[in-house]
Order: sequence, then structure tokens, then C-alpha cells
Amino acid sequence: TDPGAIVKATEQGRTPRLTLENLPTEIGEGSLFTISGLVEDFDSALSQLEATIDFGDDSAPQLLALDAQGRFSVEHAFPDNGTYLVTVIVRDEAGRTRTAVAEIIAVNQIPILAISGPVAADVGATISLTLAVQDASLDLAAGFTFSIDWDGDDEIDETIIGASGTQVLHTFATPGVFEVVVTAIDKDGDASDFAVHTIAVDALTGGNGSAELLNGNLVITGTEQDDVISVRRNRNTDALIVLINGERLGPFVNVTTISVLGLSGNDRIQIRSDVTQPATLDGGPGNDFLRGGGGNDHLLGGDGNDELQATSGNDTLEGGSGNDLLRAGEGDDVLDGGDGNDELRGHRGNDILIGGDGNDLLRAGEGDDQLFGGNGDDELRGYRGNDLLDGGDGNDLLIAGDDNDTLLGGAGNDELRAGRNTDHLDGGDGDDVLRGGEGNDTLIGGAGDDVLFGGSGNDFLDGGAGDDVLDGGSGDDMLAGGVDDDELHGGSGNDTLDGGDGDDVLHGGNGDDVLVGGIGDDELHGGSGDDTLEGGDGQDELQGDSGDDLLKGGAGNDTLSGNSGDDILLGGDGNDWLDGDAGRDLLIGGQGSDHLWGNGDDDLLIAGTTIHADSDAALWAIMAEWTSSRKYDQRIANLRGTGSGTRSNGNILLNTVGPTATVFDDDAQDFLTGHGGNDWFFANLDFGILDTLCDRKSKESVSDL
Repeated sequence: TDPGAIVKATEQGRTPRLTLENLPTEIGEGSLFTISGLVEDFDSALSQLEATIDFGDDSAPQLLALDAQGRFSVEHAFPDNGTYLVTVIVRDEAGRTRTAVAEIIAVNQIPILAISGPVAADVGATISLTLAVQDASLDLAAGFTFSIDWDGDDEIDETIIGASGTQVLHTFATPGVFEVVVTAIDKDGDASDFAVHTIAVDALTGGNGSAELLNGNLVITGTEQDDVISVRRNRNTDALIVLINGERLGPFVNVTTISVLGLSGNDRIQIRSDVTQPATLDGGPGNDFLRGGGGNDHLLGGDGNDELQATSGNDTLEGGSGNDLLRAGEGDDVLDGGDGNDELRGHRGNDILIGGDGNDLLRAGEGDDQLFGGNGDDELRGYRGNDLLDGGDGNDLLIAGDDNDTLLGGAGNDELRAGRNTDHLDGGDGDDVLRGGEGNDTLIGGAGDDVLFGGSGNDFLDGGAGDDVLDGGSGDDMLAGGVDDDELHGGSGNDTLDGGDGDDVLHGGNGDDVLVGGIGDDELHGGSGDDTLEGGDGQDELQGDSGDDLLKGGAGNDTLSGNSGDDILLGGDGNDWLDGDAGRDLLIGGQGSDHLWGNGDDDLLIAGTTIHADSDAALWAIMAEWTSSRKYDQRIANLRGTGSGTRSNGNILLNTVGPTATVFDDDAQDFLTGHGGNDWFFANLDFGILDTLCDRKSKESVSDL
């Protein structure tokens, strides 16, 4: 027997013998195959044997014809894909049987599609194509899903379900040679190869043009000259009248869509606003004027310097190549300038304006508009509504409107200007200039050497990568320089400045500002107001300027100057230079070999470290007592905790010995100079690495570390 068959007998020895031959294991659905075999019986004549075969596919069992040698052969095709059990049974006159069972797999076959139909047609004429499919019988009965690309642009334009022989209709609105591409998908989801049918479509020509109603589509064709074409309603009816170069055509009734082909020439094509059917207006080559009607229209300028005007309805305007003017209308319109230096204007709806290639001018309208400049040096202007302005590639100018706008410069050296409300400006790559407006704006420079002006309002400025210049302007602003060497100016208001990585220069300006240098050798100027300056890592220079300032050098060899006002100076790690200058100042050298100068007035100089250095509140509590009107000795006693009466430092004390010690030596040689006033020194003068007091007066107090 065949190795793929299972043979069973009802009685050993006297049953017929059955051998299957040419047994396939896998075939394609619908493909004809042959099963043959041999029946032998030593007790009965062949004429007394009955052999049947059941293919397991719901077809009726068949009697097998045995030849003189007991051989049989039968052909069959499975109607569908699947796994089938084929059973052959041989029975003798005594009822004894021999059975053989074989498994055969029928695999799905992809459909074979062919297209037939005309190879030439006129614009506006309806053509019919027949879609013929070869496939297995059950697939043919179930039908197919036909995906049709009418113009060969790799986009499916229409999907139809039907049987082999389905006819599909189409009308080409423009002349040209088109490749119709169709696939057929069977019930199992397998698709045919692409079937392609080429058809040449000729333009309607002659005289003053033509107008013809084809299956509800009013097809209007101009000439190769300069045409004037208009479509309007016929008085108070729904019928339409067409005027082509002064010739009246129509009326046309039961019009569902309108297609107008200007062909070459400088054409003027208009649809009256009371015509609400969707219209497609194609100006073709030439400098054309196209005006849509009351429906959802599609206007195509084509080659040339065209003017396209939407009215009511949600319209799509495409300028094509050339320097075009596109105007939106009352609806939510899409304007695409295409190639050339174009001007696009939004209007009352939520419009989308796309400049395309070229140096374009895009103006938003009254809705929430989206403006995309594309390639080229573009100018984008917002208006009313919350607009999005995206300059794209090129050196662009973006100007926000009256409401809350988002401006994206994209690649190139761009200028972005905020408006009256809260705007978001992102320069993108390139050396950009960003100007905030009257609201609380966000300005992000991005990569490149950018200049950011916050303007009025409480603004956030982020320079990003590059050597940036940031100016917060008026208002309480937050400035972040980002990486590289930046220059930050807080302006007026209580500002926060963060230089980030790089060697930065920070100016707080007017107001109570917070300045953070970050990593790098930074220069910080507090300006007027009570400022907080933090140098961070690196060799930093901190200038408190006027006001009562808090200066923190951080890691590195820093230079700190309090200038005027009652200031706090913390050197931090490193060999630092601290100069209190005018006012009653608190100087804490921190770790490292530091130089401390109190200069004018009564100063408090600590050569080492204190547990209070990490608490701004504790430091200002010390300063509250040190700058009080109490006498020198009383202030020292209160800060040591030994005084009586009122004190301003609460439980914040300065002690050097015992379990309550709060001030410690840093095991480095420090140099302390009080200069004017009565100063209080904390220094190691007895053991180990000694500090140096350069000008102690006899009446000044020293606490030994």
C-alpha cells in the first residue's frame, strides 16, 4: 500500500487486498489530480468485488471501475482549500471489506484577474471595465473584493464586492493616459497579482467649449484659449446654467457634481455661491482665476500664476506651480500653494494653509488656523483664534496674532514674534530670534546660537543648545540657558536664571532674582533687589550688587562680592575669595584655603564650615540678629545663645565647642580681613593648620575653631 494510506481489513487472510498509487499529499484548490490503485482477491472474481471512493468534500461517493487486472484510476478537484480524508473501500461477495484512508491537503490558490474594456475614451465619458477572475469553484461562488486604483497613483480609489464578470463604471474628468490597477481578494484573504489596463483619455475640444451631464456629473470643458466660464442656478429652480465665453448652455437638471476643465490659456472660472453641488475646477496651464461656489469645492490652479478663491463650504485649493494667490472662504478650507512664491490667506473657518516650496506669505484668518511654510524663506502671520504657525525649512518670519498661538520656526535662522496673549515659540534648529509679547509666553531657542526676548508678562525662556542670549524683559521670568556659553538677563521683575552647562554670564536685573550658574566657569550679577546667586561647579564670579543678597560659590575656586547691602557669602568647596563690601555681611569660606574680606561695617567671618550653610532660613536668621540695632557684644551673645533679652536668631546659634558646636575648622589655611567696622572672626589660631587674621582690632571678637 501507499505509505500515506491507512488500510484496515474486516477479516485476516481472506479479505481483498487494496493498494493506492499516485497518491498526492498536497495540491492546489481547484486543481485536477488523479488517484489510482490495485485491488486483488484470491477467493473471488473481480466482477464480484465492489470498490467505492469518498473524497471527504461533501461530494457523493463514486463507484470505481476495475479493469481486468483489478486496477482503477479516478480524477478529482477539491472545490476549496482545506484538509481532506479520502476513503477507498473494497467489498467482496461475503461482505468482507478492505479500507484505505489517505489525507490530502488542498492549499488556497490566489485568484487570477483579467481586465477587459475600452482603451480610449473622452473626458467626461463613462467607461465600463469587466473584471474576470479564475479561481476555485467555492471562491468563485463566494465572490471577490476588488480594489481599484483608477489613475495608477498607488492609492485605492474604489472598493467593490462582486463575482467574476463584475462590471465597473468610471468617468475621467481630465485628459491623459491612465493605468487602471485592480486586485481581486478571495474569501480566504489572498489577493491576485496586479492587473493593469491602460486607457487614453482625450479632452473635449472644439468651438467655445462644451458642457455635458454624465451620470449626474456636469462636465464643462473650455478651450485652449483664454476662457470665461461660469455656472449659476436657473432663476429659482435647481437647474443649472453654464456660460462659456458668452454662450449659454443648459439648463441641466439632477446635477450632483460639477467638473470644470479650463485647459490651457488664462481662464476665469466661477461657480455662483447659490450653486451648492461639489465642484472641481481645474484651470490647467496659464494664469487662471478660479472661484468656488456654495459646495465643498476643489480648485486646482495648475501651471501659471493663479488666483484661487473659496467661498462657502469646506474647500480645497491647490495653487500648483507658479506664484499663486489663494484665499479661504467661510468654511474650514485647505490651501496648498505648491511650487513658487505664493500668498495664502485664511478667512472665517478653521483653515489649513500650506506654503509648499518657495518663499511664501501665509496669513491666518479668524478661526483656529494651521499654517505650514514648507521649504523656503516664508512669512507666517497669525490673526484671531488659536493658530499654529510652522515655518519649516528656511529662514522664516513668524508673527503671532491676537490669541494663544504656537510658533515653530523649524530648520533655518528664523525670527518668531509673540502677540498679545499666551504664546508658545520654538525656534528649532538654526540661529533664531524669538520675541515674547504681552502675555505669559514660552520661548524655546532649540539648537543654534539664539537670541530670546521675553517682553512683558511672566515668561519662560529656554536657549537650548548653542551660545544663546536671553532677556526676560518685564515680569517674573524663568530663563534657562541650556548647554554651551550663554548670556542671560532677567530684566525687571523677580526672575529665575539658570545658566546650565557652559561658561555663562547671568544678570538678574531689577527685582529679587535667583541666579544659578550650573556647570562651567560662570559670571553672575544680581543687580538691584535681594538676590540669590549660586555658582555651581566651576570657577565662578558672583556679584551681589545692590540689595541684601545670598551668594553661594559651590564647587571650584570662586570669587564672591556682596557689594552694597547686608549680604551672605558662602564660598563652598575650593579656594575662594569672598568680599562682603559695604553693609553688615556674613562670610563663610567653606572647604579649601579661602580669603575673606569683610570691608565696610560690622562683618561676621567664618574661616571653616557651619551646619547652617545648607539652610537659607538659618542663615537669614543669623543675619536678622547680626543686622539688628543691638550693640556689638549683645549681638554676639545672642548668636552664641548666652545673651539675655530679645534676639532675632531664635534657636540658630554659632558655637565652636561641645555637643552644641555648629561651626567647624576646614583643616585648610584661610585668610581673614575684617577691614572697617567691628567684626567677629571664626578661625583656627591654636592647633594644626592655622588661619591668618590680617587686621584684627583689639575690641573685635575671635572664636577659635
